[in-house]
Amino acid sequence: MIARCLVLLVVLGLIAGAGALLRPDLVARASQRLGLSEPQVQRDFYRQMVGHHARVARAVAPGAVLFLGSSSVQGLNVLRVTPRGINFGIGGDTTGGLLDRLDKLPLAKAGAVVLAIGRNDLVHGAPAEALRSFEQILAAIPASVPVFVNGTQPVAPPAEFPWLKTPRNSVERFNAGIRQRCEARAGCSYIPLDQVLAGPDGYFLARFRERDGLHLNRAGYRRWMAMLREALESRGIGVATDPL
Repeated sequence: MIARCLVLLVVLGLIAGAGALLRPDLVARASQRLGLSEPQVQRDFYRQMVGHHARVARAVAPGAVLFLGSSSVQGLNVLRVTPRGINFGIGGDTTGGLLDRLDKLPLAKAGAVVLAIGRNDLVHGAPAEALRSFEQILAAIPASVPVFVNGTQPVAPPAEFPWLKTPRNSVERFNAGIRQRCEARAGCSYIPLDQVLAGPDGYFLARFRERDGLHLNRAGYRRWMAMLREALESRGIGVATDPL
């Protein structure tokens, strides 16, 4: 039993490192080898990450910039955005999941909050519910804390990725909704990542995405980090200065 648990932890670490929580093929193969179901693997990983973040939260200094979201945030080197950054992203997370774990995060100590969440909700086709949860997330952040809301990355061309079922208009409606809610909140800035990553046809540009059609590649992250630096600096928040 102990050996199996150790193997599980190793596999979960590999899955997280590869951003594979949204890669059904990798998750399924890992699950089969361990005799586990895909949801069980995801739940175990998620629970461990929530516990890890709770421990990190207890040591966070006042004025930290909290980065909240799913796999795109988890894969972001936040210290290349700001030396005050703390990464609380969890691959596979949803707006509902983030809302549920907010009470374990040090929002009262935050100097700013960076939000990038919602793409996984849209994979499961729940834009209206995602917007309701997003609104509650915004309301839970202290009014005095600046918030930076990032547009959700666009969908990849369906001709290339027919197994990705998220409709483009669902993403567009969600981004319009979170932008509207951000603009209605004092101290909230919207970062139009969705527009920068999309081509003239509205689909995720190949030069900014991984081969899975979902995640940012190195060029995508560099572009995002530049936008984050600019947005934070415009609000008087110290940013990293090394070349991207």
